[in-house]
Amino acid sequence: MVSAARLKGIHSERFAMAPKKTTTKKQPTKVVTERPAKSEAEKPEKKKYRVQAKAGLLTYNNPKVGVLDPREFLEGVRTELREKYSDMEFSLCLEKESRLHMHIFFESEERIDCDLQHFATSLSGTVDDCKSNRGKNIPQGHYYCQCKWKNSHIECVFDIAKNPFGDWLMSLWKATPCKLDNIEEALAAEKLLVPRFQQQIRAVNNQKEKIRIEKVMAEYKQQLDAKKEKFAPVVEVQQWL
Repeated sequence: MVSAARLKGIHSERFAMAPKKTTTKKQPTKVVTERPAKSEAEKPEKKKYRVQAKAGLLTYNNPKVGVLDPREFLEGVRTELREKYSDMEFSLCLEKESRLHMHIFFESEERIDCDLQHFATSLSGTVDDCKSNRGKNIPQGHYYCQCKWKNSHIECVFDIAKNPFGDWLMSLWKATPCKLDNIEEALAAEKLLVPRFQQQIRAVNNQKEKIRIEKVMAEYKQQLDAKKEKFAPVVEVQQWL
């Protein structure tokens, strides 16, 4: 049997022999907020847009018209395109709305597959947009460039003239923003002003007039409210209440 003194000695010996724990102070983690800039060679190449369609509407935001006559400019662009695509049909237009720009609608018998900038010429500048057409309403696409009634129209040239439908002109008038203001004049000139379109025009104009009047009345009410003086209570009367 182990005596109490012996147990006390073993207990003291165990704590004396245990290694002393040491703590090391953790170093703060360095946060990197800036990355080294990549060199031009390391930057990924911008993916080129390819035209894969039978028809489409091209947009050029920086045509190099200069001092050229608008028609002469468009004829020059069409001549260069004809050298690249001899079997295509083209309709070109020069417009100015918020900026001077050019549209070209192309049509091919077969589906093409080429880089978008292959439609650029020495006069046109770079091609900025392409809306591919999958074979639906191709004549309407040509007429979009041929339409002389658009507010932004300056000049157009084309291979084959397209006779418009009334719905085509109405769609330009109903567009947001409106691309054709004188809709009745345009329909009448094209001999397309029928009662159906007259009713639609009247209904839309009545709704616009209603909205305009409501807006004017709201502004007038706001002006009147601003001029009204606040009610000033009379002290003697307040004492009676």
